Amino acid sequence: MLTPRLIWNYEPFINKAIEAFDPEDVSIAGGAVRDTLFGKPVKDVDLYIRYVTTPLKNKFIKEHSLEKKSKDEYDETDFDVWHDPKKPDIDIIFHRGTIDNFIKSSFDCSICEVWYNFKHGLSYTENFDKGRDEKRIYIYRDRCSSHLASKHLERVLDKYTDWKWEAWNERH
Repeated sequence: MLTPRLIWNYEPFINKAIEAFDPEDVSIAGGAVRDTLFGKPVKDVDLYIRYVTTPLKNKFIKEHSLEKKSKDEYDETDFDVWHDPKKPDIDIIFHRGTIDNFIKSSFDCSICEVWYNFKHGLSYTENFDKGRDEKRIYIYRDRCSSHLASKHLERVLDKYTDWKWEAWNERH
């Protein structure tokens, strides 16, 4: 089962998020889920929380003394990234809309398009599924212009050296 192996170290904080928000609105996505599925070491966890109201989001931020990540790292309008300085290996990404639409519109490569939602379980995109079957990573060039995206892709390709990669101008 995915959950215990992935989140045992993060469970107290994740449980607080699930209590504060609807479990349907709380997911782990990207590298932590991918690496768990493929038996690779997990570097960090990105906890995605869809928020309905700003007061609820602000209350959670205040209660857990979260600090906003640098604007230089994440200059986006449809999501914002926070972290607890005492837990540097977990980021909290507040976003609007559904997790699947968020991933499809913002992730830079197919191998990261996988998530575990605390109500619905494991999900992934068609590109993730196709790439997994072929051991191929589809890289979306239109999302790789920032320094942060370049570093991310470098780490992914270093970790999955036995996979082939293919660059697409945009996500299919």
